[in-house]
Amino acid sequence: MQMESVSSPRYNLFEFFTLDEILIPIRNASRIKYTCFDVSGSYLVLGATSGSLYVFLRETLRYLKVVPSSEGSVNVVSISPNEIYVAFTTVYDNKIEQQTCFFFLLQLLFFLLRFMFFLL
Repeated sequence: MQMESVSSPRYNLFEFFTLDEILIPIRNASRIKYTCFDVSGSYLVLGATSGSLYVFLRETLRYLKVVPSSEGSVNVVSISPNEIYVAFTTVYDNKIEQQTCFFFLLQLLFFLLRFMFFLL
C-alpha cells in the first residue's frame, strides 16, 4: 500500500505587539464592549454593544471612523467582498433586525483623500 502525501495548509502568522489601538475609541466608555468583528483585505470592522460599528485599517489598526446606530447591540458584522458595503444585525426589543450600512465607499474615500493631502 502506498501512502499518499497530504499537503498541509499554508498559514501566515503575524504577531502584533499590542492591540491597544482598537481599544482607543471605547477606552473612556466602560459600558461599551466589542461584540463581533469582520476582516477584509483592507479593513477591520468591530460591532459593539452600543449598536455602533468601529472601522480600522487592517494593516496598521489605525482607527478611521465610528458609524453610530441606535438599534441595539450588534450581533454580526460582515464586509462585502468588494469592500463597499457593511452589513450587520442587531438585537432590538428581543428580535433580530437586519440593516445594511452604505456609508463605506464615499465617506472613507473622502477621509483617505484628506489624509493623503495632509501627508503631502
